[in-house]
Amino acid sequence: MKTLGMLLVLVALIVAQSCASALEVGVYTRSTGAGAVIEALGQQDTITVVELESLDLPALVGCDVIVLESMKGLGGGNEKWRDAIRTYAAAGGGVVLEHDSVGFRGWDDETRLFPEIIALGIDRSQTVTVRVVAEHPVIAGLPAEFKHAYSDHIMMQVGPEGETVIADADGMATTIAGSYGKGRVVGNGMISGYGVDETGAAKQMPATGDQLKLLLNTIKWAGEAQLSALEPGEVIARMTEALEAELAAKAPQAPPYTDWYPNTAMQEAGYQKQPMAELGGRAWQWWTLKPGYSNEMIHRHVQHMRRTGVTDIIYLGQSGLQLGYLSDIPDAQRKFWVGRYKGRDPLKLVCEAAKAEGLRVWLGMHSGDYGEGMVCVDHKGQPYMYGTHPIDDVRSPTLREFLKQVLTEAKEKYDLAGFYYDELFFNYPDKCGDDFDDFSQWCEAEFGERPDKSLLDKLEAGVRWHDPEDVWWRRLMLYKAHNNADFMKFLADTAHGLGMGAIGELRPCARYANGATYAMDNPALVRAGCDWYYVAAGCEAAMVYPNGCSGQHHGGPFGYYNTHNLRGRPTFNFVYYHIEHPIAWGTPEHPERLREMLRDCREWDGAKSLTRAALLTYQYGIMLQNADPRPIEKLEANLLYRLGRYQDVDRLETEDTRYYENYRVLIAPPLSIQGHGPEVFAAIEEFVSNGGTVISLGGKWIQSLRDFTRQEDVTARFLGGDYKGESRPVDTINIEADEEIKIAPQELIPFVPAAGTQVLSTFGDGKPAATVKTIGKGNVIGIHCDVLSEAAADGWAHERLLADLVSEFSQPEIRVLDAGAEIKTSLQKNNWVAVSLFERETPASVRISVDLEKLGLNAEGYRVLLYGRSRELLKPTGVYQPSNWTAEDLKEGLELTIAPAGTMRWDLPEDLGLSVWPEWDQDWLGTQVPKMWAGHKGLRECGFEVLIITPHDELTISGQKAVVGQ
Repeated sequence: MKTLGMLLVLVALIVAQSCASALEVGVYTRSTGAGAVIEALGQQDTITVVELESLDLPALVGCDVIVLESMKGLGGGNEKWRDAIRTYAAAGGGVVLEHDSVGFRGWDDETRLFPEIIALGIDRSQTVTVRVVAEHPVIAGLPAEFKHAYSDHIMMQVGPEGETVIADADGMATTIAGSYGKGRVVGNGMISGYGVDETGAAKQMPATGDQLKLLLNTIKWAGEAQLSALEPGEVIARMTEALEAELAAKAPQAPPYTDWYPNTAMQEAGYQKQPMAELGGRAWQWWTLKPGYSNEMIHRHVQHMRRTGVTDIIYLGQSGLQLGYLSDIPDAQRKFWVGRYKGRDPLKLVCEAAKAEGLRVWLGMHSGDYGEGMVCVDHKGQPYMYGTHPIDDVRSPTLREFLKQVLTEAKEKYDLAGFYYDELFFNYPDKCGDDFDDFSQWCEAEFGERPDKSLLDKLEAGVRWHDPEDVWWRRLMLYKAHNNADFMKFLADTAHGLGMGAIGELRPCARYANGATYAMDNPALVRAGCDWYYVAAGCEAAMVYPNGCSGQHHGGPFGYYNTHNLRGRPTFNFVYYHIEHPIAWGTPEHPERLREMLRDCREWDGAKSLTRAALLTYQYGIMLQNADPRPIEKLEANLLYRLGRYQDVDRLETEDTRYYENYRVLIAPPLSIQGHGPEVFAAIEEFVSNGGTVISLGGKWIQSLRDFTRQEDVTARFLGGDYKGESRPVDTINIEADEEIKIAPQELIPFVPAAGTQVLSTFGDGKPAATVKTIGKGNVIGIHCDVLSEAAADGWAHERLLADLVSEFSQPEIRVLDAGAEIKTSLQKNNWVAVSLFERETPASVRISVDLEKLGLNAEGYRVLLYGRSRELLKPTGVYQPSNWTAEDLKEGLELTIAPAGTMRWDLPEDLGLSVWPEWDQDWLGTQVPKMWAGHKGLRECGFEVLIITPHDELTISGQKAVVGQ
């Protein structure tokens, strides 16, 4: 306690100097916008501003309130400031956090300041209108609705001790208030010291009007305890209490040594998987050379990749005019460390090493800094910029000719297998000002009218023009997507003409605030004709394509990747650092885990999906109809996760009608069945007529052009009734005469069924809650409430009813009987079956039923393998009397415990042993490694299991039989 005693003496000395009546407000000067806040507060008679250069406890205790404007974390080496800030607040200090400081960019589970009040900053919202949603001193004198000065704010998740007092136009928390110990905390997702001027430029700007009023209210409320006016002895007592409580909370706890132990441990035997060398399949590895690699180092790395399971290398060789090899193309810039190789050609070295190891090499391509005639410009000839350089114009003939030369050289000079084009969406700033005439012609062909020249004024605003209510904005976004798909088709056709392969990227963009500008229309990109498409792990809306290859970047645990990537198709690994320097990513076991993942994916390459139900989505519809699509996207993704805890469910773009036949049930959220043409609705009708089931989750069915014009209500055609009348409150559903369930209170328009439509259940007021209309051999079931919000509100009773409906009509061969984990994949390859299970919180218990008879499998007995831990699960019939599992056993249900994946309780020592490194590396490793380690620590603490069921007499997935003597 020596440090504590010294600190309290210092506190006493500082507090003794201050006994002010005005509020002492400390503003941390190194936070973005601090200067403008200091300027605004300096004009207030009731406030004395203190400019804080650090956030050590002695610097804080003389303040009544501290204000942290936008900060992306505390900065390397300043982690102790978190304890100081929390101690200060617990003793009675007030804390006002703004913008990123609420816990968004640069903050993680280890460093967020007050997760009890502000659980986390979710994302940036590019809406500027906010609304008062609670009575609280913080909003005194504010109008019910006002606008803030900056172009975005951070939307937050409220913690258990917080209260949302202001929300944005989408209902997401924008300002949260709460108490911590004797102090108070306000998290304000807006920024009081920053704004956008009349030219659209972002800069420091003192708050005025309603935003200044909010800032002053938060300071007044947060600083009510007024630490500076207390006697030093009282401050010391409070600080002592707060520090002791903090130290007690951090006291070492006995580790839970038994959470690794599954309840089936005594039934387990070791299992050695089939060696990599015996497997087919493919696995891609993205690779960027480092400048100091020798020929021998390059070959060693390639050999290591082969032994890890990689079959194809993507060498990053082109970004703009920069080419990472000794190109003969005029005006190309030789970059990517070419000069460091002193005349040697790095791509040639990679190709030679790969050929020796039996690996294929692909050219990695990326948007970049292009030359004149290749970049997008507005109608005045001014380039649209991404950061400091202009962006490529995918319609430019000059650009296309240059890339054709690149691909031709790649084939003729290096005999590369093909190309992969990464992150096509980098051209999102392009508002097509120079393409106005072509845009006009396209609009006339697609929608029957041309835009007025006045549209150019809106285009001049660039990325700041974001208006889903404007039909011409919607059409421009569709035009951009058309251009990107056409560009990808050009690249694929060029490669195929040269005898090369083509790999594109898919990215469901409703998860981004400005995702529509990314112009990534997945169904259109797939029609562009690439051989393969990379899909980032977790992008479920693009996982269904037969040539879609799941992949991983850094930041996630291998429990996540082992389940998301196991799709029966090739897999991508984007981060070679996982192998090259695994400790940097906070996951020491990365190389071993990566090898296991690639092995499993290669073994199951070519498997067929056993998913029988799909949740429909219309990504572009979500983006074109909402200023910020993320709340809707989050609701749909959450429902997918919820249903995945009962059976395997895919997520399918509604317009991808050719895949309907793969499913027995289609689940339709409201926005998934709006904005499509007659051909899509005809396909849905055919699906139902042939015996399929559609479950509609509230909302009208609207047929229209893709820009949402020429709308026609087709609800009655599919649901057998219409939504009519005034909305009314409901909170209960009568399932049967004597069974009633509670749902989240909602304001709903009544559904009025037509003759022949059956009512399955009613609301408390007797109006239909669920109905069914028969079309041909199938049914359309309508659930007439907000199911997405109900699921988000943990509406378990209603969720279970929906899950039971999906199961009843989809008849899945694999089901979760006791939900304890989410099914990510269910596959069959030959006579083997795989079920991947993912759960963030472990240990977790789950019970799985597999109906092998339905799958057409009729072996005399089966083995059960657990790939997550390389075990075989034995039937408990006696240690010395082993017997095989029967089909009846597996149908009845198999109980599994998902234990933590790997050793989760690592901690970095104080001395990282960096003294042997050069000075620059010591500095980088000493700051970055602990930062990345802390950032990924929470992600490590999750588990997975991959359940494999095999006929007892098959040694391998190819059906190899055991050698049996006479």
